[in-house]
Amino acid sequence: MIICQTCEVDPVATLREIIEAARVYESRERLPSPSPSSVPACPRPDADDDVAAAIRDHERYGLAANTDGNRDVEAETPDW
Repeated sequence: MIICQTCEVDPVATLREIIEAARVYESRERLPSPSPSSVPACPRPDADDDVAAAIRDHERYGLAANTDGNRDVEAETPDW
């Protein structure tokens, strides 16, 4: 009530809107979840292929953590 008074809105109308929104929310929650076959595919299906290729060619796409001369010092430095 205080919030409605502060915002200068009708508390009865606001409560009705809240109840209606709750009903809509509940009806959505009761819907069955989509089956995996009805879920849209990844917009870029070749993204997995790119990741797999990078993993296979790990020397070309090597991590700096594996080749950086300071990697041991950085690994031993506390995170504070």
